[in-house]
Amino acid sequence: MLRALRRTVRRAVLGTPCCNRNTEQLRRVLHHDGVLRYTARTGRKRHRCYASLPDEPELAVARVILLATPLAVSRWLAEVPAPPVAS
Repeated sequence: MLRALRRTVRRAVLGTPCCNRNTEQLRRVLHHDGVLRYTARTGRKRHRCYASLPDEPELAVARVILLATPLAVSRWLAEVPAPPVAS
């Protein structure tokens, strides 16, 4: 939730575009359809759902990698080889 708060406030203050070039507006941050309320309402459910993905039988053949922080994502991406360039 803290990450969503920081990201939303930063986008609202700086006017940084996010989805489909939309921008966050401070007046809508706490609106009933706003990002923060949506995150508060659905965050725990989504966390449980994502955490249980490795146990799904359909994913038995897949390599599931759980990355809990943005830093973990950055480190993992740094290890992934670049795709070959099409000629």
